[in-house]
Amino acid sequence: VMKKAQQQQHQQQQTFPFKLYEMLEYACDSEFISSLSWSADGSAFIIHDKDVMMNDLAPMFFKQTKFRSFTRQLNIWGFVRTETIGGVRGGWQHENFLSGRPDLLKGIERTEVKSKSASKKSSSTTKAQTSSSSVRRAAKSAEKVVIV
Repeated sequence: VMKKAQQQQHQQQQTFPFKLYEMLEYACDSEFISSLSWSADGSAFIIHDKDVMMNDLAPMFFKQTKFRSFTRQLNIWGFVRTETIGGVRGGWQHENFLSGRPDLLKGIERTEVKSKSASKKSSSTTKAQTSSSSVRRAAKSAEKVVIV
């Protein structure tokens, strides 16, 4: 039982919010503080230099290193853009993503991705598959009629 709990905890620590928190903590204790840091009150994080962050810092923590993929993950995990913080833009926040509070990370949940184009595609594909299988069934029954 204990081993299963440890596995779940380990899997949870591999999720985006945990990796993001680790990356921020690392950045704040290194030369990368100029590209990524916590806001002054610790309620948000600020991307100061997205190129340095994505090229040099993110590869240490994430497989994907495209900024669009990174921001998509932020959205999927419920992060929201902040208004300008102390004259600095590029901030993101989540109520359970706070400096010095890694215990709150488990409260960050991934939202289901709702893609309009994907749902349209799947429904039209389903209709096409249904109609072609109906045609095949009709053809088979017509064959039977011909054979008998």
